[in-house]
Amino acid sequence: MKKSLQNDEIIKKAIGERIKEFAKSKYGFSKKLAEELGMTQQTLQQYLVGKSYPGGQILKKLSELGADVEYILTGNNKKQRIVDEVYDEIEKTRSGYEFPLVHYLSAGSMIEFFSDNVVERVTFNYRKKDGCMALMVKGDSMHPTIEDGDIVLVDSDKSLYKGCIVATRLKTGEQLIKRYRVLPDDYIQLDSDNFLYEPITIKKEDIEIIMPVVRIQRNVYKNDLSGKKE
Repeated sequence: MKKSLQNDEIIKKAIGERIKEFAKSKYGFSKKLAEELGMTQQTLQQYLVGKSYPGGQILKKLSELGADVEYILTGNNKKQRIVDEVYDEIEKTRSGYEFPLVHYLSAGSMIEFFSDNVVERVTFNYRKKDGCMALMVKGDSMHPTIEDGDIVLVDSDKSLYKGCIVATRLKTGEQLIKRYRVLPDDYIQLDSDNFLYEPITIKKEDIEIIMPVVRIQRNVYKNDLSGKKE
């Protein structure tokens, strides 16, 4: 029984450390996180030092703020797994179909990317050509999963699912690459993997076009993108 209690204390403290890590990465200090969660700093401190487990409502709010709840509860870093999978995918994209590189896709601002002026093509190991296009990402809102300068492949025929990465254009003209989540009352939430960016909540009717990202390709030698040499 004593050993079980000790394990429980270890788990609570580990969860508290990961909540503290999220607070520091997004806000710089825990007071702001307490405000966002609608609690006093003293109450939040009970979770940070491992005195209490965060309940369902707190975990829901943390998720809405952009926290990786799976990581907080288990220490299983989903983002690092995704990064590893990205590098695995890079190794696979040495041969395959060529796809039009349509334009720059913004991950944080407004840059037109759906254009008919195709001047370049890139190769992806993807067994489908129709309804697909390659887009270059500009911005860091999806760091570390997708970095500035990465090229993604989107497939307009694929179905959307919770947590999938999507390229979308809003009726306002804004282009984004985010994670997709359906909310009640015909609302959509678009999440960033970078904790510094707030989730975006919009109505379905305000989305002009949305397509899932099916492949990611990374050029690790950044000067190749600019043509400059050291």
